[in-house]
Amino acid sequence: MRSLFIRIRQHAKNRGGAAGRPWRAPALGVAVAFAAGIALDRSLNPGWTMWLVGAALLWGCWFLALRAGTDRAAAILLLAGCVAMGGARHHSFWSVRSASDVARYAAAEPRLVRLTGLLAAEPWIKPADAEATGPGGLQCDRTIVVVRCQRLAGDDGEIPVEGQVRVSVTGHLLHARVGDRVEVGGWLGRPPPPGNPGEFDFAEHLRKQGARATLFVENPDAVRVVAAGEAFAVRRWFARLRARCDATLARTVAPQRLAVAEALLLGDRAGMTGDIRRAFAESGMMHLLAISGLHVGILAGFFWFGCRLLGLSDRATSAAVIGLVVGYALLADARPPVVRAAIFVVVAAAGRPWFRQGTMSNTLALAALAVLVWNPADLFDVGAQLSFLAVAAMLWCGAWWSESPPAEPAQATVPGDERWRRAMRWGRRFGRGYALVGAIWLFTLPWVAARFNLMSPAGFLTNVVLMPAIVIVLWAGYATLFAGLVLPELAGLPAAVFDGGLAVLLAVVEEGSRWELGHRYGPGPPGWWLLGYYGLLAGIVAGRDRTAGMLRAGAVLGAWTIAGLAAAFWPAPRDEFRCTFLSVGHGCAVLMEFPNGRTLLYDAGSLQDGRRAAQVVQAALWRSGRARIDGLLVSHADIDHFNGGAHLLQRVPVGSLLIDRSFLDLAQPAVARFHQGAEAAGVPVRLLRAEDRLLVDESVAVRVLHPRPGGPFAEDNANSVVLEIETAGRRILLTGDLEGAGLDALLERPSAAVDVLMSPHHGGTKANTPALAAWAAPRWVIVSGDRRVALDRLRSVYGAEATVLSTAHAGAVVCRIDRDGNLEVHATRAPSDAAKQ
Repeated sequence: MRSLFIRIRQHAKNRGGAAGRPWRAPALGVAVAFAAGIALDRSLNPGWTMWLVGAALLWGCWFLALRAGTDRAAAILLLAGCVAMGGARHHSFWSVRSASDVARYAAAEPRLVRLTGLLAAEPWIKPADAEATGPGGLQCDRTIVVVRCQRLAGDDGEIPVEGQVRVSVTGHLLHARVGDRVEVGGWLGRPPPPGNPGEFDFAEHLRKQGARATLFVENPDAVRVVAAGEAFAVRRWFARLRARCDATLARTVAPQRLAVAEALLLGDRAGMTGDIRRAFAESGMMHLLAISGLHVGILAGFFWFGCRLLGLSDRATSAAVIGLVVGYALLADARPPVVRAAIFVVVAAAGRPWFRQGTMSNTLALAALAVLVWNPADLFDVGAQLSFLAVAAMLWCGAWWSESPPAEPAQATVPGDERWRRAMRWGRRFGRGYALVGAIWLFTLPWVAARFNLMSPAGFLTNVVLMPAIVIVLWAGYATLFAGLVLPELAGLPAAVFDGGLAVLLAVVEEGSRWELGHRYGPGPPGWWLLGYYGLLAGIVAGRDRTAGMLRAGAVLGAWTIAGLAAAFWPAPRDEFRCTFLSVGHGCAVLMEFPNGRTLLYDAGSLQDGRRAAQVVQAALWRSGRARIDGLLVSHADIDHFNGGAHLLQRVPVGSLLIDRSFLDLAQPAVARFHQGAEAAGVPVRLLRAEDRLLVDESVAVRVLHPRPGGPFAEDNANSVVLEIETAGRRILLTGDLEGAGLDALLERPSAAVDVLMSPHHGGTKANTPALAAWAAPRWVIVSGDRRVALDRLRSVYGAEATVLSTAHAGAVVCRIDRDGNLEVHATRAPSDAAKQ
């Protein structure tokens, strides 16, 4: 930590001032211009030709201006040319595909193919999720690998192809390694776009990595090695090295801490459980699990110090550190965070032997430029954004310290003064440590809240206190890996320190995650607030030499922050009622948002995994700016309707739990666990029965139509709570899994046409009868289910007047009703299905 402060102060001195030399960071303007071109291409997409022609003209004009001696014009043209180059580079990476790209043969509906190509990365195993709350038979280990395609064989014969594809193999793929040429038989498809509001965009994630297609393989035997080790010799060597490191950790670290050890030292988080990930996130220590500048800086500093102790020259030390950092990046499988950190260290260390120690601003800009040239999509990667924001905060903090007047050395007049001065020095060090963490938080916390919907105040208290321990743990871990590679007999001593320190670190992390006030989930700040916040922050940074202006900007920033918090806690009322049928696979989750700002959730479950249903609900809720669920209504005791509720109760405040008395059957273990979770969260339980009215909003009538009084039916589905929502003359009917005797009881009521009907029992044949179609006469029928639903049969049952949509194909279906009774139905994945009535 002390060396970090010295480095920051040195940078601040280099920035100049009245007595220093002028601050020069030419790479900063070039990096900003290059990034601006990337952003323009992503938003406008003007085309490859326009970027290239523009770059050629601007560079030509720059050369003429330079020859003419007009420096200012030359500088402007130079930066404009960098903008064009950034746009061209991004366009070639993001938008340009060859005619033989494998993605051109991938469709939304997967097809069976045989693919030949090279394994571009070492296969890694994704363990089955033991915490999944779906049927155990659906969970299995998978192997993930990237294949660089060469040939594709399908129904149309065999053709040459290019590009990369992400391959997912059911089971353990143990007979293939990076560089092998393989033949793979599987289902080639195109990753679908997000199906729900605020959902993670997996297709865009793969596209950032250079892959636009996926291949699902049902058995490892469907992967045949044609030729071993044809390419990627360096990666193969580092893969063997990594396997030896994994074996060293498995031999020396306790099994319950092995997954965390692999994440800390090698960046492999595949074996970590959801509970551990959540604990690190909620305690504000998630950055430890992603190898980044912290890990690489600690490793490089430790090795630099060792080289200096051995008496190596600056040139030899720099070369050794650069080689170590590059090797470590390859050992960590060249993941983007470690590559970014390695580039920064390499750029910083390369100039030292020739006394070219530039400013950290220039070094940061050069590192950013190298990252963006290699992968321009990193500009939109939240990890890259946060890492550069954190370094910018450190630079600003260092500049602030350098401008503060130095403290006068105290004179020791009595023997106790020396101890007092020593205590003051330690106090200043901790104070500066918290100031540094505070600066990083000032720069990154709003962006973290916006992208991850989480704020962790606990991290502010623990990061500086734990930093010395983190350094010791990482040093011991690196020493363990080094000893395991060179002399395994000596690995036990550093491994004991590493394992013990890791146990203490995990205990602190778990305790921090249990602290009630240590974290908060909720909707992130809106875009307009983020724009204002970072604009004010830029004003503070730019005005560091003008104390009065800086204080005024700080006051405005504080007021802006308070306004943003107020907007988050008290969302503005809306002029419409919104009902969203979320896409959760075979399951059900319907989110209702009322004009007065209240929310009601009808079911939260999925047959595949209840946590997926919970995540989908959370994302939709936060995307809409809502921070709580006022009522969680569980229709009945089938697991695919409620197994996500327990996870929701851990992250989202819930006002009350609304159930029929049939859901009090605690003999069912899943139901009992759900009620235990509700009791632990302090959520009161309210029993429902037919003709109850839920007083949620004066402008919206919410009425329970079923189950009727007189006792529960023998089957759970027949006891499904049926909810009628009526506003401005429009009606929506939610039916759960209603069928059999329960459906007959509902049809005994007087018929009344509905505008939107949830297809009962996920579109099942027994539940969707002609009698129901005649009784409800719906205009829209929404199926919350998977792709096995027979939509053609449903269309024949409900007739040509009804539009049938399935969340499996259309994604989330949003129904909006304004105060005038206008109904708009929009399917997330099928804009053509949007309609107004």
